[in-house]
Amino acid sequence: MAALIPQLCVKGMSARHIEAALAERGIEVTWLATNQSTRLEFATNLPAVWVDATVSPVLSNRQFVVQWTNAVPRVFFRLRAW
Repeated sequence: MAALIPQLCVKGMSARHIEAALAERGIEVTWLATNQSTRLEFATNLPAVWVDATVSPVLSNRQFVVQWTNAVPRVFFRLRAW
């Protein structure tokens, strides 16, 4: 029996700026910490009503890291600079 692997759809400034990967407990979203006012937003459908992620990013090796454990079947991410 094949395991179901969720699809990752990444929206952001470009693929070089935001990455998402499957992690042990969900999705790990990372982006370069070059702009301290960058916020991670998410949506569950497109076209989207974007919402600020409620998980605070952690700074690690010059990158912001968010462990996303929300159990929604589909999620879209984007970065917004203020």
